[in-house]
Amino acid sequence: APASDDLGQQARVSNDLSEPPSASDDLPREPLDCAIADKTFCAVLEVTDPYRRANEERGLGLEVTRIEAGNPLVEGSDLGLDISLPAYDAYLAVSYFLRDGTVHHVLSGRSWRWPANAREFVGDPGLGADQSGNVEMVVAVASDVPLFASPRPPAEAAESYLADLRTRLAEMSGANDSAQIAASLLVITPAPQQPS
Repeated sequence: APASDDLGQQARVSNDLSEPPSASDDLPREPLDCAIADKTFCAVLEVTDPYRRANEERGLGLEVTRIEAGNPLVEGSDLGLDISLPAYDAYLAVSYFLRDGTVHHVLSGRSWRWPANAREFVGDPGLGADQSGNVEMVVAVASDVPLFASPRPPAEAAESYLADLRTRLAEMSGANDSAQIAASLLVITPAPQQPS
């Protein structure tokens, strides 16, 4: 398996930079080429790819950055986020994917509609010290309709969540009045292990 700090470099998104997804598109148009062993990491990239591309290509403005500068994540450092919302009123879902195959939801994407171009600061996600070092990536999805009709559990299996997310995003994109959807992710690189 590749070293964790190589994950972002080894996961390659297709170079198809055509129009963003619309109701008439089959999602995704081209399969994602993910040359790493971590299937959850690859699944997150695949599910969010059309919406990350739409965010970038159309300049929608959704962006996730760490409050505390620097990557890798060192033990005891804050995993707080600075999130710039897109250029449309949106519901915001923020989830932390851990290396153990779980996903922890910080914002649900259903209870509050943020104004266009707002900023949100997400503090400590409530993960214990043993879990915060295992965060692999943070994913934000902003849509002009709630992401899910009912609340997700605070933590769940990433595989189950990603299957539901894939289905829901396809429903939202394929509706007669298709939703505006943007996605952004932040890959977290763990600090090198100190010799004991």
